[in-house]
Amino acid sequence: MKIIPLINEIANSFNEIFKVNLNPLNLESKIRDVGNLFTLRLYETFLNYFDEQFKNKKERKEEYNIKETRERTLITSIGVTKVNSTSYKNKNTKEYYVPLRDILH
Repeated sequence: MKIIPLINEIANSFNEIFKVNLNPLNLESKIRDVGNLFTLRLYETFLNYFDEQFKNKKERKEEYNIKETRERTLITSIGVTKVNSTSYKNKNTKEYYVPLRDILH
């Protein structure tokens, strides 16, 4: 998982959020905004990592063919994020499988 770019993005966002109109009345909401942004990006990074790991697994290649990869929009309690979701077709049964659904349901 590419955690260093994520940390750099959050550090840059932190600097941007806190350099504008920082005062005692909005400090708490700015801290919450940074935390929410971090959580959303971490969630997005994890789900994309999971998608990529499953796609590259030897076992997957033996059992499933890739049908397609689509960008999906997820609406969470703290915001909206976009992730990759790859669907597969079983080589024997011809049934479709979307691993991201297993995580999200």
